[in-house]
Amino acid sequence: LETSTLVYVETVIVVKDNSSLVHGTIEVSIGKPIIIDCVRIVAKTEHDRLALKGFQLLSTNRIKISVAEEDPSQSNALEYSVHIFATITAKKS
Repeated sequence: LETSTLVYVETVIVVKDNSSLVHGTIEVSIGKPIIIDCVRIVAKTEHDRLALKGFQLLSTNRIKISVAEEDPSQSNALEYSVHIFATITAKKS
């Protein structure tokens, strides 16, 4: 029986000036052989949470995070904590 394990934690910080609006994507790729089961993204502030538009599984070991600020902020960065849970598959011999 395979179980899901926390395999990756990273703080992603997008630095900007306080007059810019950020629109973009961040790709996270984890080495094989894993199968991503669950992703948890925690925003540091309410503004960061509102800018987080979602994420998408691109393959068994890659995700894309989408952010788009709609309102200006006095913040100089967007900050997210990314937690990825995955099943580690046995290598075929």
